[in-house]
Amino acid sequence: MLCHGPGLQCFSGVGDEVLWGHFGEAYGLLSGLWVDRKQGRVLVYVMTGTKDDPMLGARTTAISGIEEQLLLELAATPVRR
Repeated sequence: MLCHGPGLQCFSGVGDEVLWGHFGEAYGLLSGLWVDRKQGRVLVYVMTGTKDDPMLGARTTAISGIEEQLLLELAATPVRR
């Protein structure tokens, strides 16, 4: 589920997590910063690329396949205390 607020976006569906943050895309850059308040962590990525996506067939969401895979892997990383 996607929802929008004042400059923020949220999405859920990765386990029971709700992540707040924002995607970034400009001139060959794909990025995102997401806050998981329940787990007390921040997921951040910056990579070169475009939405001309080689993983187009693997997508289950509206974001690019590589970003989807990266966020799923980051969300599955255990929290260190």
